[in-house]
Amino acid sequence: MAPSKPSHQEDELIKAVLANDETGVAALIGLNVSTSFTSDLGLSPVVIAAENGFAGCLKLLLNAGADPNKELLNGNYPLRAAIMSGDGECCRLLLEHGASLNHCSARGTPLMAAAAAGDCETLALLLDAGADIEAEAKDGLTALAAAVRENQKEAVRLLLRRGASPTRPNKDGMCPVDLAQDKVLPEVYSLLMQASITHAADEALRSSEVRQAAAREEVEATAAKAAEEAREQLQVSREQTELKIGAIRGESEELLKRLGISRKK
Repeated sequence: MAPSKPSHQEDELIKAVLANDETGVAALIGLNVSTSFTSDLGLSPVVIAAENGFAGCLKLLLNAGADPNKELLNGNYPLRAAIMSGDGECCRLLLEHGASLNHCSARGTPLMAAAAAGDCETLALLLDAGADIEAEAKDGLTALAAAVRENQKEAVRLLLRRGASPTRPNKDGMCPVDLAQDKVLPEVYSLLMQASITHAADEALRSSEVRQAAAREEVEATAAKAAEEAREQLQVSREQTELKIGAIRGESEELLKRLGISRKK
C-alpha cells in the first residue's frame, strides 16, 4: 500500500528533522503531530534522524512514541539507518526504545549492516544485547558473509571470535569460506580457513567427549545392573536357604516325635 500524503504539519516535521531543529521538532510534537508516518517520498522522521546521526531529534521522536521498527518501502528501517550513519548514540537510543535486534528486511538485519560497514563497536553492542549471529536474510546472507563480501577483516575476526560458523552453508549451499574464495580475498580466506580448522578440531573434541561420556554412562549402568542382579540373587539364595533350613527343622521335629524323643529346651 502506498504511503499516505502527509499533512502540512507532518511535512513541517520532516523539514524540522532534516534541519536537525530540535526546538521545531519539540513544538510540532507538542501539537500532537504523528511521529510514525511515511511521506509520499518514502521518508519518515525517525529514519531521517537516525541516518543523519541527529540523536537529539531522534530522542524527542522516540519519547513521543515513534515506532523504532517502522520499515520504509525501500527496506530501510531506523536501526539499520543508525548503524549505516555510524552513530552509536542513535543505535543505543533505538535499542533502549525497543528496536528489534533481529529485524530483517530486504536489506538484511542490523548485524549484517554493522558487519558490512566494518563497525566492530556496534557489532559487539548488538551481540551483547542478544542478536542472532547466524540469522539469514532472504538472499541467504549472514553477518559473517556480509563482512566477507565487503572484505571487512576486523569484523570477520570479531564474528569468528563470537562463534559465527565459517563453514555453515546458506540456503544456496554457499558458506563464508566459499564466498572468500570466489571473491579472491586471501587474508579473509586465511582467517576463515584457520577458524574452520579450529572449529573442526573443537567439534571433534566435543564429539570425543560425548562418546567418552556415553561410554562411561554405559559402563556405570552395566555395573549398576550387575550389582542389582547380584543383590537379587543373594536375596533369592537367602530365602531358599531359609526355606531349606525350615524344612530340615520340620523333618527333624517330626522324626524326634516319632521316636518319642523330646527336644530339651
